[in-house]
Amino acid sequence: MEVPHAIDTPARPAVADALDRLKLFLDYLKVEMTIMGLLSAFCVAALGVAAKVATNEPQAQWFQALWYTSYYYVLAAAALVFLAALLFYLQRSELAWHYGQLTLSIQDVDIGVDSTKDLLFSADSWATWARYHYAFAALVAAGIELGIAVGVLTSSIARSGAVTTVFVALPPLLAAGATIVWRTILKKQDNNQTEAREAAKV
Repeated sequence: MEVPHAIDTPARPAVADALDRLKLFLDYLKVEMTIMGLLSAFCVAALGVAAKVATNEPQAQWFQALWYTSYYYVLAAAALVFLAALLFYLQRSELAWHYGQLTLSIQDVDIGVDSTKDLLFSADSWATWARYHYAFAALVAAGIELGIAVGVLTSSIARSGAVTTVFVALPPLLAAGATIVWRTILKKQDNNQTEAREAAKV
């Protein structure tokens, strides 16, 4: 019977140890893929639940008033939630691609080849998570749109004209702008790590 080696034994082959670490990372990608799928499904389900609640009494009367006074904000919020669902799904697809490529990269070659290392770095870089960040920005903007819709229902401001256009467009623009700034900072971190990796190869 073969006796398993301890993880930290010096006799343990480096390739096998690296393979074990890669399997842990692949498991992590699977969990993240599941989370992205759940977030995407949640966004779609939220739209369905909202539509169902809006047609049931006694909530229907309140929702009818909300729709009558600020349907443009409600439509903007619904579009942003749908956009978030799409972005979460695309993020899941991105992670699935990395998962598949990493799996294929170790079938016939050693774990230490540059292609595998590059794929690991790419999967763990902030650049890969762009859709995830923008999806949450869309959800934040959707929440702001709904907040404005309720505010409009209880007041007379921003119900028509140029003010409405500004209030509808402002939340997604601000959320997108803040996300771009945040991702610019993260991109600098990726670039620093890339430069460090290239310097280590020399």
